[in-house]
Amino acid sequence: MRKQSEIRKQELVEIALDQFLANGYEQTTIRSILKIAGGEVGMFYHYFKSKEEIFDCAINLFLDNYVKKIEKIADTSKPIMDVIMDLIKQLHISLYEYSQIKPEKFHWSMDIALHQSTLRRLVPIIEGIIHKAKEAGIITVPLFDNEYELTVFLLFGISGILHDKPLSIMSDIELKQKERTINRLVSSIFGIPLQNSAG
Repeated sequence: MRKQSEIRKQELVEIALDQFLANGYEQTTIRSILKIAGGEVGMFYHYFKSKEEIFDCAINLFLDNYVKKIEKIADTSKPIMDVIMDLIKQLHISLYEYSQIKPEKFHWSMDIALHQSTLRRLVPIIEGIIHKAKEAGIITVPLFDNEYELTVFLLFGISGILHDKPLSIMSDIELKQKERTINRLVSSIFGIPLQNSAG
């Protein structure tokens, strides 16, 4: 019974995430979530205290899914250069999807805290990729001897570029500019040419 309850709660979070991604925070309501879930209002409040609580759960699910996608990209037999490009591409896709949620009521401090938690989870994954790239002779710039420090510098540097202001108020033009800046940063640090790094 408890397992079934947990499955139902997870289903509501997944539906909520789809709704937030498609319609944004303001246009998503508890009733719109329940309409798809096929449940009553009482059922919702059995699992969640408010729309804000299920939104927090949905954001955590989004970030969990993002980490899993990165893990899948990293765990491949592809050439390391292709892996790096796939990672950059996934970053841009996830950044765009996250910006579509438009979490106007999502406090900036919570936004940053969630991202820092995600970045810490990404560190060992990206560190492994950097190690492979150095072994393959792709990364030749002797900027950092310590791969862990390079990884932390890179991930939190990118995060700083992305979060100089909330994504919810960032225009598409600003978002594209940040993508180009990130590409140039990675290209400079790694000493390798990356697609779309110009501009």
